[in-house]
Amino acid sequence: MRPRAKKQSLCGLELWTILGLIGVCGSFSGCHTPLVRTQSPDISDVHIVDTLGEEADDDYDTVGDLAFSSGMNWVKVEAVGLVTKLDNTGSDPPPSPQRAALIGEMQSHETDKPSRWLASPTTSMAIVYGYLKPGIRKGEKFDLAIRAPSSSDTTSLESGWLMQTRLREVAVLNNTVHSGLVIGLARGDILVNSMFEDEKLGDVRGRILGGGVSLQDRPLGLNVRDGFNSVKTSSMIGSAINARFHVFESGSPSGVAIPKRDNYIELSVPPRYKHNIHRYMKVVRSIPLGQSPSSRADRLQLLQRKLMEPTTSEKAAMQLEAIGKAAIPMLKAGLISPDPMVRFLAAEALAYLDDESAAEVLAESARTEFAFRWRALTAMAAMDHVHAVDELHGLLDEPSVETRYGAFVAMRHRNSRAPFVRGEVLNGKFSYHTLPSSAQPLIHFTRSQRPEVTVFGSSIRFKPPAYLFAGKKIMLKTGSNGGIKVTRFEPGQEDREQVCEPNLDSVIRTVAKLGANYADILALVHQARSDGYIDARVEVNAMPRAGRAYQPGTNKGADEPETSSVRVTNPIPEMFFNRLGEPGAEGDEASNKRETPVIREDSTESDEGIFGRMKGLFN
Repeated sequence: MRPRAKKQSLCGLELWTILGLIGVCGSFSGCHTPLVRTQSPDISDVHIVDTLGEEADDDYDTVGDLAFSSGMNWVKVEAVGLVTKLDNTGSDPPPSPQRAALIGEMQSHETDKPSRWLASPTTSMAIVYGYLKPGIRKGEKFDLAIRAPSSSDTTSLESGWLMQTRLREVAVLNNTVHSGLVIGLARGDILVNSMFEDEKLGDVRGRILGGGVSLQDRPLGLNVRDGFNSVKTSSMIGSAINARFHVFESGSPSGVAIPKRDNYIELSVPPRYKHNIHRYMKVVRSIPLGQSPSSRADRLQLLQRKLMEPTTSEKAAMQLEAIGKAAIPMLKAGLISPDPMVRFLAAEALAYLDDESAAEVLAESARTEFAFRWRALTAMAAMDHVHAVDELHGLLDEPSVETRYGAFVAMRHRNSRAPFVRGEVLNGKFSYHTLPSSAQPLIHFTRSQRPEVTVFGSSIRFKPPAYLFAGKKIMLKTGSNGGIKVTRFEPGQEDREQVCEPNLDSVIRTVAKLGANYADILALVHQARSDGYIDARVEVNAMPRAGRAYQPGTNKGADEPETSSVRVTNPIPEMFFNRLGEPGAEGDEASNKRETPVIREDSTESDEGIFGRMKGLFN
């Protein structure tokens, strides 16, 4: 494709004359739109106009000029379920649409006498919901929020277990509740909110980490813009994308784009982008169309100049990444820029091209600038090169808690089977990891994705306590010869005792062996830290965050976020993002750039989702 001539503004009669001539041409040639010639747009001859009626801000046509992203929304799924194993803190729910829905669900599973189950104080009706992320695959897990209904007499969901519950997408249309097919399943141990924060209703609200399972694939794709849809256009877009990206199926490479209709192309996600779907869709929409070798060379030089200018560097880096391996020399030029933002953006794009030169710059960005931290760590997780692993290892010694834990998460997502990050599962309930670190000892607990205890630092001493509890059934106290005596006691059963060494690792393993779950370990460690039995920092969900402002010339490598109206432009990927209780991810299109309302678990609304709406309809 030839470079366009310099753009000029048109107005008045000149513009209408040109549009009229195009319309006349269309009437004789059978054009499908006033901007294209016969059959479908030939990119080398079409001057693209964007949806605002202005010329595209680039001299070359891209996939994004003709198509926009599809499937980038989060889908809420919800249900009413039954919580069991409560310590007499449950209640028999009063008559309501929710109770009727739960009884119907129990009868569909052939539960005998469901009303008797509901009357037990060891059970409680609960409302559960979660979100299917863009591109989720069948069998993939997701977090759930759960709460007792506002009309319930249940006093606590602590220690509860949600029995298997079928999740559906629900909507109210014309004052009628409509539920879709079952697209998810929910079950698992409940972690009440009061364990993590001081919340008035914290005992009757909580989360089930990784308790949801998707029963479907959520496809991603591109919708061809109105006026450009044709089989030829879809095929042309698909061919351009497949020339840049492919996946392996049964050992053979296959293109990621499959044109399904004249106005829709379905997309697969390459493994390198599986933890940053939004970036992948932006890169796809930046892929150029119909370029000749000479025009590509011209464009590479132009984008290199734009990359070196901080005001245009972010878009230029994305467009260079979209071109692929041929753009690596231009991106490497950005690594020696005196501007830290240019260096970071160039390194980020190089990481998704798996160039080893990106790792050192990204590690430095994660270490010194928290506005770039989550993006730097996510990019390093996408790299196959061993240099990325070396740099992530180095970040485990940083004083910043979120940098350390973020580096561990990046390594685990990069290769969960690697011995260094594989860890082990204790008591069948939670993941346990111990990592070497020269920084202050740290014990980290998660509140998203999965129950996980991560200890940074070896041989953390645990002073023998006078007495200390891990949950309601396990007690620790000073034992003989400087050890710690751990006892599990239950009514009607003989006490079980073990003695462990006075260090954190031995204590955690011993109490887990005696039946302690994730919540018990969390309570034990927090109390031990408060009472001075361990000297280590204890943190929950210290994830790198979005919404931080980049301010040149200042070093913000610490953990504390700044209050700012300036947001990092890319939506945060799922690797460091929990949809429950957080602002929603922003999409690529203008229509999706509204901030999704914050869903807060301490909402004063009577009930969440379908069941609150049902109550309103039946009253």
